[in-house]
Amino acid sequence: MLRKTFLLLIVLLAVSAITFAQPDSLVSADSIAGPATWGNDRTWIINNLNDEVRLTSGMLTIQAGTTVKFAVDNSLIIDGGATLTASGTEENPITFCGTTSSIGSWGSIKFNGDTLAIATGTFRHCVIKHGGDQETAYQNPSGPIVLWEYATVEVDSCEIDSCLGAAVGVAHGDQEYNNSILVEYSTIYQCGKGVSITDQNPSSRPQIKNNVIMAISGNGDLDGIGEKLGTDGSFLNTDNILI
Repeated sequence: MLRKTFLLLIVLLAVSAITFAQPDSLVSADSIAGPATWGNDRTWIINNLNDEVRLTSGMLTIQAGTTVKFAVDNSLIIDGGATLTASGTEENPITFCGTTSSIGSWGSIKFNGDTLAIATGTFRHCVIKHGGDQETAYQNPSGPIVLWEYATVEVDSCEIDSCLGAAVGVAHGDQEYNNSILVEYSTIYQCGKGVSITDQNPSSRPQIKNNVIMAISGNGDLDGIGEKLGTDGSFLNTDNILI
């Protein structure tokens, strides 16, 4: 009797797991609007025919423990007035990666505000792998996280691995408004550069501090650390370990 009860319990648990398991969610629309939440009960896959999905307004919240995958060459664009909040935990990080594991297989998470509203984002306890839309034109940023203009982004306690271009790329922006970037307590390795900042606005104060930046393949010549930080403008460089 006990054996039959035990077997029945196993069957019920298996059926329950199948019943409540959620399929992957495909994000294929040209644009989405907040408020919206991407939960950790499924994998979210960005796959648009034009290679980009735009968050046009509101806040997109990504829960701790969630995995977001990008199809080949796809990107997520955060427009002015929109906010991306990706706050994982040490135990349950958020993962951004490609549907394939080759370096540069997907594009970037790009913040592109305007004169009416800034684009904002927070990455906390995130693992970001294999991204990086390589831009070669003068002062164009590259990498899995890109601040184009009118953008404010914080990267805290993240791991950025095996990316094409810089781990974080910051464009020159507008002379009337500079991009604002904080990168701290993060690990960057096997990327073209660590943090590439081409913001020429003299009032720009990007903060790059308390990070470990290693195995960088790019070149640079600013105070001997350009190849790691890749910055052309003034910046706050505090207690970074460059290997």
